[in-house]
Amino acid sequence: MRHGPHGPATRNAARALIAAMLCLAAAACGEPEPLRVGFLGPLEGRFSDLGVQGRNGLTMAVEEINAGGGALRRPLLLLARDGGQTPEAARAAVLDLAGAGVTAIVGPLTSAQAMAALPAAERTGVALLSPTVSSPLLSGRKDAFFRVIPASSTWARGMARHSLEHDGLRRVALLTDLDNAPYAVPYTEAFAERFTAGGGTVAADIRVRSSEAGQWEDVARRLGELGVPAVHATLSARDLAALVRQLRHQDHALRVYGTMWACTAELLQAAGKAAEGIQFAVCHSADNPRAEFRDFARRYRSRFGWEPNFAAALGYECGLVLAEALRRARGDPARLPGILAGLDGVPGVIAPLRLDPFGDVQRPSFIVTVSAHEFRTIATVTEP
Repeated sequence: MRHGPHGPATRNAARALIAAMLCLAAAACGEPEPLRVGFLGPLEGRFSDLGVQGRNGLTMAVEEINAGGGALRRPLLLLARDGGQTPEAARAAVLDLAGAGVTAIVGPLTSAQAMAALPAAERTGVALLSPTVSSPLLSGRKDAFFRVIPASSTWARGMARHSLEHDGLRRVALLTDLDNAPYAVPYTEAFAERFTAGGGTVAADIRVRSSEAGQWEDVARRLGELGVPAVHATLSARDLAALVRQLRHQDHALRVYGTMWACTAELLQAAGKAAEGIQFAVCHSADNPRAEFRDFARRYRSRFGWEPNFAAALGYECGLVLAEALRRARGDPARLPGILAGLDGVPGVIAPLRLDPFGDVQRPSFIVTVSAHEFRTIATVTEP
């Protein structure tokens, strides 16, 4: 099979040439050649609360690893790219970072972008290590995608069980953002399956595109007209904030269940008092009592001036995982996929972690709620 001037063979040759030139330059200066690490996430726009904090967490990990002598006595050099919000932007960012000679890419941070970026990553031989992509559509696959976050279907089932058994909920409306369908649709479906199996009823299954939802007045009005006691909304922080503001403005007293996608400081800032009482199923708890997490949060606040959200903590853990994998791979990017599959012995800050042979993880999950403008843990999720 022949490839055009921008085919895989040409790109790989270009990367090898870049790497050789960098090595020569470093040798001439008597300094070790840095190991380049890419970051791909939304740094602008409505999902930027994920991207900025994910990048910051990774940045802090890189800084601390370098302060300790680097990996294999070589410093890590972080190259960050805005992955945008379109498949084309995600693919372009992967190709750009691959051309810059990165050993691996931390990201993407949304499931839709991961699905778009993965083929480009596999063509260029670059592994993706995501902090926040939890779509079960990427579970159990031998590919170039790895992650430190569990599949979201486990939290969805845990939230359904909690709403049934703890809250006594029997009827609910579902609201799903199709702009991030690879994450949102499987999450909604896992919640609905467990909720109905437990005796609950789904009164409506509303699917929207957040990019076309405007200020959410019409969606809030439709939910109010349904007469249901609660809505389970799979939306981003900014969109969920806009929705709950409209629900309160229209005097609809619905109980609101959200997902970890929206469980960030952005929600608290944008929703204000309207956020009170929202419940989320998450794998990260801001009041995690683990000493490693408390120390990480303290250092993060000192470095960046605000509280770390789940993307920050998981981005930091990606830095730890990647540095350990690079050490075991002796700095060879071609060996990284084999090392990452089944990687064990990384302490993490949220909890210890181990990647299975498919690059997936199993980690504890929690139910948290907004109380007095803070996220507070109210239960542990044990749903299988």
